[in-house]
Amino acid sequence: MAQDGFGDQNIIDPEQSSIITVADLDDDNRLDVIISDFNDATIAWYRCLNNNNVAFSEKIIIDNILSYTRSVVVGDINGDNDLDIIASSSANNTVVWYENLDGQGDFSYANEISNMVLDAWEVKVADFDGDGDLDVLATNRGNNTLSWFKNLNGQGDFSEELIINNNAISVYAVETADIDGDGDIDVLANSSSLGYPAWYENLDGQGTFGTEQIIDYIGTFNVKAADIDGDGDIDLFTKTLDDTIVTMYWYENTDGLGDFVQRQSITNDHQPRDYYPTDIDNDGDVDLLVVYVGDGGVTWFENTDGLGLFSDKKVIDSTVGGSSIVAGKIDQDDYFDAVVSTSDGIVWYKNENYLGMEDVNTFEFTLTPNPTKGVVSINTPNALIKSLSIYDVLGQLVLTQNNSKNTLDISFLSSGLYLIKIETDNGVAVKKVVKE
Repeated sequence: MAQDGFGDQNIIDPEQSSIITVADLDDDNRLDVIISDFNDATIAWYRCLNNNNVAFSEKIIIDNILSYTRSVVVGDINGDNDLDIIASSSANNTVVWYENLDGQGDFSYANEISNMVLDAWEVKVADFDGDGDLDVLATNRGNNTLSWFKNLNGQGDFSEELIINNNAISVYAVETADIDGDGDIDVLANSSSLGYPAWYENLDGQGTFGTEQIIDYIGTFNVKAADIDGDGDIDLFTKTLDDTIVTMYWYENTDGLGDFVQRQSITNDHQPRDYYPTDIDNDGDVDLLVVYVGDGGVTWFENTDGLGLFSDKKVIDSTVGGSSIVAGKIDQDDYFDAVVSTSDGIVWYKNENYLGMEDVNTFEFTLTPNPTKGVVSINTPNALIKSLSIYDVLGQLVLTQNNSKNTLDISFLSSGLYLIKIETDNGVAVKKVVKE
């Protein structure tokens, strides 16, 4: 029995998988589920069939020969306004992408980005060089190398390996975010030349990266970025091995320039396997979904004050453990549901007991035009804007703007639904905006 604000377990597939993510692959405004299982070399997806009484299709195979897939992400690689799939294989030393041929989820065979990424683990996509298309970041664990591949023509033809760090000991986890607030995409990794978490500044917005900046002197399994304390800059979640105990921590970006303070503990019970930052209780700050190994359960931790003071564990399901967890609005309401690869298979839990986003508003504001192709005008009567934040439908922060401007340029974003959160001297409010 699920609890702490979530409904019962809904099984998508009783078969387990290793990695799970959600995205709208067939352009029907519903979130589909994408999985990979490195044990049987399968990459596949499940089509969401309806909005209300949510049901999913049978497994749709994309590839079944990519051995030991360690990472699967989505992004519009060839600029045709649909979502492609990017994956890594540690057994094949390969990073590949699959073209969404018709925008309906009919995928091509694997297109090779590189076959020289030894023991490839995590991949991410971002526009590192500011040319408007998506490049690919990858960990070359076999060579202790962190690298990126430039999308040469916006069509998915990629450059040779462009090295960020060729001495990152056993690097296998990466993240992308604007750490120093200068408008370009920097890189975070679980490892540096000393084996500790570090970040790398995008010096010119063209993909020229600076030297490693070590965040902490402790071994770290992975890194995930989010604005944890609500001050408009990007902080950091980590999962760390401290002596023999696996602990969840977060680090505050104290100046918005990438100076991180001493780690702050969230939990050190059981053994967390995977985690996902998102706003579970719709109060405008970032909480944390966590799944544990074995029978440790599916849980979440509330950001109780919006400043990074986290609650004790809130149990969603104590009967299972799992390997991968994400959040998404599966049933099209205003709440982020949990999607998990568990010992019971691939499942989702409905987030059903929290106020809608509009109910946290302490003042009213308007956005025009909405929908928009680019610049949005913001009218906040009797309120001075302090900061603006934009989140995608998965709850991921995509932009912050710390000033009193009453316009916001979102022309660089892909088409879709976003949430604009505005902090003023009169309170906080959130509205939806549609980017055409």
